Amino acid sequence: MTGCYAMTHRCALSESKWTLVNNWCISKLSAAIRGLATPDAAIDGAELRLYGGPADDLELRYIPFDPLPAPDARVVLVGITPGQTQLRLAVAAAREALSRGLDDDEVIRRAKSAAAFGGAMRTNLIWMLNHIRLPDALGIASTETLFAADAHLAVTTSAVCHAVFVHGENWNGQRPNILRHPLTRMFVEQVLAQELRWSPTALVIPLGAIAVKSCVQTGAVHPTRVLMGLPHPSGANNGRIYGSMFRERLPELQRQVAAWRSQFSS
Repeated sequence: MTGCYAMTHRCALSESKWTLVNNWCISKLSAAIRGLATPDAAIDGAELRLYGGPADDLELRYIPFDPLPAPDARVVLVGITPGQTQLRLAVAAAREALSRGLDDDEVIRRAKSAAAFGGAMRTNLIWMLNHIRLPDALGIASTETLFAADAHLAVTTSAVCHAVFVHGENWNGQRPNILRHPLTRMFVEQVLAQELRWSPTALVIPLGAIAVKSCVQTGAVHPTRVLMGLPHPSGANNGRIYGSMFRERLPELQRQVAAWRSQFSS
């Protein structure tokens, strides 16, 4: 593979207007991943740092979650940004896939299966998606399989697809505000928007609403395809997820999933 437009890898970042980001894809950074001493070096080493640093207002690190076209996807799960847990898991999975000589797109798919919404966050997310009856709409037993055998049905992404940290800590999209920092705004308006266009009939489920609302306003996704109201699956939100707030919203969320199924599901 020689670039973002290699035969098996099409990168949304290379289609953005920021020439700075043209090298921020697996075809350019696979050697850096292979060369890491350990997966933890992805967090504190210089090899995968794309922008800024621990002393800056924002630091961006590469994670092998490159956006891939998925025209047949039935659901798009949109987080805020990958964190340290996801970065470690993704790099470990990518290193293993690269050692087996797999192509760029397959490396990304395996990294996402292993790490997207990884850790306790995935447990919370699966619990919520099952309760809104998404498995019924997709014709699967449980949304747990969206990270395994049924991964082709789902796009797992984030408002900023690479890992953002502020002073070494996971970023929540607020400080700096995702739409006010020029780099994170670019990811929303050009990269995330393109991902949503690539899956034109999928149900879009934001886990943090600001970025997807912006994409609705710019016409990247029609509001009838967007399911608002799920809390972010972080463990910090366990009270909202397993408490009365989610239970009270549940009938309306189930109704909206059913409405999407009637309108868009084939």
